[in-house]
Amino acid sequence: INSLRFPQEIMIVLPSVSTIECIKICTANVRMLTLEISETMKATDFKEIFEVKLDRLPPGRKRQRYVSSSISTKKLNAQYLRFRFHSGWKSFVAMYSVEAEGAPIEQIVSLS
Repeated sequence: INSLRFPQEIMIVLPSVSTIECIKICTANVRMLTLEISETMKATDFKEIFEVKLDRLPPGRKRQRYVSSSISTKKLNAQYLRFRFHSGWKSFVAMYSVEAEGAPIEQIVSLS
């Protein structure tokens, strides 16, 4: 993401509503971000789950240009994950990967 302005956001749409237990992200130059979720069929009614401040890379780690973070959550139900980048350590930020651990919620359909 490179617009030199904050906030910036990335939205991820899961195939169905899922229960999520842990989120792992790999980012570069991100200083502060929030995760918001929505479990509706449309991307509405988002609620903020957490805000995290990520550390700058330690001096001497010039070759490693990214920070990996694992964020445990209580079990969340979501179909939409919206990551908002509020500030960065530099004028651009990057999100290299997102891993959400969990499982889809079984939909029970009544035929009556």
